[in-house]
Amino acid sequence: MAAELIFNGILLLFMVYCFVIIGDLPDGTSTDTLTASMYPRIIIALLIVLFISNIINIYKKKKEGETFKVEFGLEKLIKNKMFIGSILLIIYTLALDYTGFIVSSLVFFAAYSYLLGERRVKILILSSLASVVVIYVLFDGLLGIMLPRGTGAFRNFALFVESLI
Repeated sequence: MAAELIFNGILLLFMVYCFVIIGDLPDGTSTDTLTASMYPRIIIALLIVLFISNIINIYKKKKEGETFKVEFGLEKLIKNKMFIGSILLIIYTLALDYTGFIVSSLVFFAAYSYLLGERRVKILILSSLASVVVIYVLFDGLLGIMLPRGTGAFRNFALFVESLI
């Protein structure tokens, strides 16, 4: 419980920092009803409220007389799914510019689904493929936001797939 409390506290402090920093974004034209900094601030304010709520719930769940102890071990950390998921997300983020959205996302979604317990290869492949197609159609097709294509052969592959759609 202590680790969860510390994690929520760190994320809460980070969200407060982000809330303040986002105020430096340009506000766009004066005709905008919601400025460029308002959308992220609204989301971050909601996250701050949710983190505070989660911290309160952690304290409420604490049994009387129970103390918060932090047990930290490298072996326990490495086997933690949240830690592994964070590492996968960092690798995905770093690979996105080089391998492009399609390849990176297919691998990431399959790896994350495997981490969460899905072991059937057919389901891993189909769910990853469906997720990538839905996100691609949503962003590129409906919102007109281009997703990273990657470099070299990955870019050629992304252009080929785009030509099919």
